[in-house]
Amino acid sequence: MVEPLAAARALLGAEAVRPLGPDDRAGFEVILATLLKRDGEETYASWAEEIRGLFEAAVFPTVYAGAGSLVFVTGTLAHRVIEYTEGEAWGQVLEALRADDRVEAISLFDYAMARPATDRLSRAGLRRMIRWEHCTDLMDPPPVPPLPAGFTVESYEPAKADEVSALLAATNWNLDGLFLTFPDLPGPEACTRLVKEWESGVYGRCLPEFSYLARFEGRLVGLVMVTETAPRQAFLLEISVRLRHRGTGLAPHLIARLRSDLRGRNYEQTRFLSCQANRGSWALFDPVRTRSTTIDSGWFWRR
Repeated sequence: MVEPLAAARALLGAEAVRPLGPDDRAGFEVILATLLKRDGEETYASWAEEIRGLFEAAVFPTVYAGAGSLVFVTGTLAHRVIEYTEGEAWGQVLEALRADDRVEAISLFDYAMARPATDRLSRAGLRRMIRWEHCTDLMDPPPVPPLPAGFTVESYEPAKADEVSALLAATNWNLDGLFLTFPDLPGPEACTRLVKEWESGVYGRCLPEFSYLARFEGRLVGLVMVTETAPRQAFLLEISVRLRHRGTGLAPHLIARLRSDLRGRNYEQTRFLSCQANRGSWALFDPVRTRSTTIDSGWFWRR
């Protein structure tokens, strides 16, 4: 068993991209404890739990560490990069990731990077992603437009989880979808995991009765996923509509129906997230009743 401090020094002294192994767990815990003691930011705890989960599942992320810089690449498909100190690791990490066929997407948080770092990311083909949080009041919701011909709508049930995961995976093939919270889901496994997390309450109490599934000729073609994150406030986690059924009026019907039904159960607000990649979704919400705030930004690449 490697001594924890020695393992931490090995991580920080690494000079090349390499996969994490079991012995790195102890070193990671030392580094994490140092960051928490120094900065005390809750953010560290969030990504630390993600990496711990990968250790426990024996699915190891990739790490580059050297010259006082530490970069973790986390996720089962190595789809997220997070850097907490200045350094020249970006070029080597991005080159290694893009050369790995298992990596379908790369997303990373901005944290006010210096201009040279953002220039490197842009040259590497990553797109800037800014996210907004929106809150819409539910007082006097507008009339619900008719459901377009040929469609039926039903509420979510756990037995339909596989169908929902498949629809999320099929409709998130690029950055032009209606996805709100997660426009960077890297593949089917991540979509399946999202549905399980939604059901289990990771994003607030799951509201299956307000999470609508739309079918056309029996096939699932659209959905909304909803949770409760505060008293009388519903969080619209995702919207998804198959490409060939966009522009039919299905999405406006689902959103208007959701608002009307929530208001009927004494909810006062809906909250949702968006980024510039899915700004088309803004047209589904009343701008007069919606307040928007920038919450974070980052960078995104997809194979």
